[in-house]
Amino acid sequence: MSLSFGDTWEWDGATGAWSQRTVTAGPAGRYDASMVWDSTRNRAVLFGGMERDDATVDGIPKQDTWEWDPSAGTWTERTATGNKPSPRWGHAAAFDGSRGKLVVFGGWDINTGGYLADLWDWDPTTAAWTQRLTGSEANLPSPRIYASMVSNDSAGRL
Repeated sequence: MSLSFGDTWEWDGATGAWSQRTVTAGPAGRYDASMVWDSTRNRAVLFGGMERDDATVDGIPKQDTWEWDPSAGTWTERTATGNKPSPRWGHAAAFDGSRGKLVVFGGWDINTGGYLADLWDWDPTTAAWTQRLTGSEANLPSPRIYASMVSNDSAGRL
């Protein structure tokens, strides 16, 4: 079994080099989380995943939301109270720049022990989650984990 790391690294495409950022506080180390770039506010947004900091125990599912500000070199927890996606891992996510929202689809639900087909929006201006689809509606992709999602902002589509 492996452990999750909680370190923060940035890639510089111009120089082709990685640099480790020293941070005083941030999200717990995790795997199978989603991270997307919020091009409107120039922040990376991290949601969910599985924390494992002890190789002798199963992972701990997460449902927290964090933002990385590369200019300040800081993480800020934006976990909302109230309605939010269940703790999950292996979900797909994209930043919908045409609406300014993070969109999360599917994943593995630790509460039910099954795949999900629900769809959630996270609004960074209010730090609030809104469930758009429960997963029981007609004409949805089947429940799944490890899917990918990208945004086409000019067409307003994911």
